[in-house]
Amino acid sequence: MTLQKQSANAWNRELAAHLLNRAGFGSPPADIDRFTDAGLHQAVEFLLQGEDPDAVPIPGWADKRAFEQERKLRIGIGKMDEGEKQQAVRQVFQRQERMRLLDLRAWWLHRMRYTATPLQEKMTLFYHGHFATGFQKVRSAYAMFLQNQTFRAHALGNWKDLVHAIARDPAMLIYLDGIQNTRTSPNENFAREVLELFTLGEGHYSEQDITEAARAFTGWRLNRRTFTLDYVERRHDPGRKEFMGHKGNFDGDEILDLVFKQDQSAAWLARKLWTFFAYPNPEPAVVDGLADILRDSRYELKPALKAIFLSRAFYAERAYRTQVKSPVQWLIGTLRYLEAPLPDPGMTQRLLTALGQDLFEPPNVKGWDGGITWITTASLAQRYEAAANFAHGRVGQRGRMQLEKRREQLLVDAGKAGIDITLPDFETPWQQSPQPPFLAWNTLVPEKDRTSRGEILNTLQQRLYPTGLREKDRTQFEQFFLTLPPARTWREDTFAKALEALLNTPQYQMT
Repeated sequence: MTLQKQSANAWNRELAAHLLNRAGFGSPPADIDRFTDAGLHQAVEFLLQGEDPDAVPIPGWADKRAFEQERKLRIGIGKMDEGEKQQAVRQVFQRQERMRLLDLRAWWLHRMRYTATPLQEKMTLFYHGHFATGFQKVRSAYAMFLQNQTFRAHALGNWKDLVHAIARDPAMLIYLDGIQNTRTSPNENFAREVLELFTLGEGHYSEQDITEAARAFTGWRLNRRTFTLDYVERRHDPGRKEFMGHKGNFDGDEILDLVFKQDQSAAWLARKLWTFFAYPNPEPAVVDGLADILRDSRYELKPALKAIFLSRAFYAERAYRTQVKSPVQWLIGTLRYLEAPLPDPGMTQRLLTALGQDLFEPPNVKGWDGGITWITTASLAQRYEAAANFAHGRVGQRGRMQLEKRREQLLVDAGKAGIDITLPDFETPWQQSPQPPFLAWNTLVPEKDRTSRGEILNTLQQRLYPTGLREKDRTQFEQFFLTLPPARTWREDTFAKALEALLNTPQYQMT
């Protein structure tokens, strides 16, 4: 298998749905039809168009000016005498950060659900798993927000620019102890992961390379007033270094430039991208071809992504309906298929936690393993339960009410501690709970498509299984639909029962 181009004449609705599933999160029938009519090349070009990073307003607490004013107050805490008041103030700020994290998750899910250019958000999700950083250690929702915006800004841009930006990202350097890396007390964590996980992979560097890279990355300090990184020359090791056969007084940027000169760097990224969008363990010819494109374009991502989405291999049987949906893919894809709003924000938080993909809290620096590891007996049962809740419209406001109570109590406690805090606004679009009905059956199955149970099945199948079904799976659905009442007598509970059956299958977990 190579990167030979897919024939434009072979383009059809199922292939368009496959592209939208992998390069995004899935789409409703009207979008699939539009991409089908556009043709292969126009469909890919549309996905490669970027989106304004501020298309969705940012959370109010993430405004830079508001944050800097708050930081002045926080810095003052350190000047307090040790005692109960200082402890109370610290606890208020810690609870504030956790509530902001919930808001940040809801904000990003809102972007993924409603984005008009899903590839940008899909790449942002890819980066989040690749440059895995966790809130539990960073302890700043604002830092996680800034990193997320960095991913989005570079989503379809230049890979080298993104890696250089990550080397100066506050959340990353807190997470991997980069701000503790000084000439007198070197810390190798960031340098090791840059080589092992981010750019080259194991076996393509030496321990000496890690040591020398760590020396080069010294000098950065976190400015806690602005939450940016300042370069402090006296903290930097200016000495001569030997890295991958090169000698010089390198700094961190120069180390990264040397990394990108290694052939393995392009091959590593090529394999990662192909695995994320197509299938694992790609053929050497696919990796080599994609790596050549990355090198020739000086690591611009659009040419590589375009080559992936135009290749015959991307639409081959090995790539088709063989990828286990991640929890985020399952959630956002289901909502986009059903043209349904995001459920109660508390519900989505609990669901993703149960399914094993807490955004902004990956399990470790390697991120999520993905693939079949997404499916366990417990997580599959959680998917089925969530699907039943969606089908029957059980997405009430209980979770939001609990969050509002927590918010009110936190404001009371902040008042007692004598401080002002900025908490999420529950009137923002991503915090609003859906109003009934959750699903519009007239949209899902128009009146004209209700002439028979078979016609209803066809309509729902095109929506939920747009890349097609195996014959034996279609037969099983037909047999189940025969147990339901005649089509003209269906009410909402019958539609919900049918929808639940279509969502709660092993094959629906694949894309």
